Amino acid sequence: MDRASVLIVEDEAIIAMSIERQLHRFGYQVTETVSTGREALSSVSQHRPDLILVDIHLKGKMDGIEVVTALRKEIPVAVVYLTALVDDETIQRAMNTLPDGYLIKPFGEQDLKAVVNLALGNHPPRIRPTLPPVEQVGADIPVDVQRTFLSHARDPACCIRDDLIISAVNSAFEELAVYSRNEIEGHLTFERFFASEDLDQMLRYHLKRRHCQANVPARYQVHFVPRKGPERLVITSVSLVPRTGISVLSLSDLTGKQLIS
Repeated sequence: MDRASVLIVEDEAIIAMSIERQLHRFGYQVTETVSTGREALSSVSQHRPDLILVDIHLKGKMDGIEVVTALRKEIPVAVVYLTALVDDETIQRAMNTLPDGYLIKPFGEQDLKAVVNLALGNHPPRIRPTLPPVEQVGADIPVDVQRTFLSHARDPACCIRDDLIISAVNSAFEELAVYSRNEIEGHLTFERFFASEDLDQMLRYHLKRRHCQANVPARYQVHFVPRKGPERLVITSVSLVPRTGISVLSLSDLTGKQLIS
């Protein structure tokens, strides 16, 4: 079997050169190293790599997420994002593209090797071309990927599975809930954390969102119930990650602040 091929999309030359050297040591073929979104699209079209390592923040008109969004319409290529701290909106945009992995800068050689092996393991070079278009793949995002993107959010945030169970939380959610991650993830439903008078509406929104997200308000007020302490009035913002059973919920504490109408 031919060596798996990797495209590097990174606008910091020193980082790109270091990644390329490491990939060669791992036994992978680097098809090209490019620094802009347009170059990335052209390179993928020409070389058809098995994996792209793409920085979220790129120089030029296209960022890494826009590159991946464009590629997903044409080629089911494996994707690993290179990230630094990013804002909540960028986190959500990146998760919507269903990445196969991530690397937080600065990262070590073993981190790079592990995530590349994992991503390519999910998209073997000889199997990947026969997969259905990404629009038909009903895949969930791995929990460790969910956790990493949530970790960049300043507000309390969690991912909720289709069966209502919370699959991932960030540290701000742990602090607000007065529960540890291990107690929450995979064990508790989101119903545990909201007042009974709000749950009927929240559950109806949860179901409707899966049929037509446009018909469900993205932000609304509810009462959050932690393990200890008083209820907190919060604005909950919820969005559905396309082609998955995952919703991303973030909370803004309104207690003692101006209420929304």
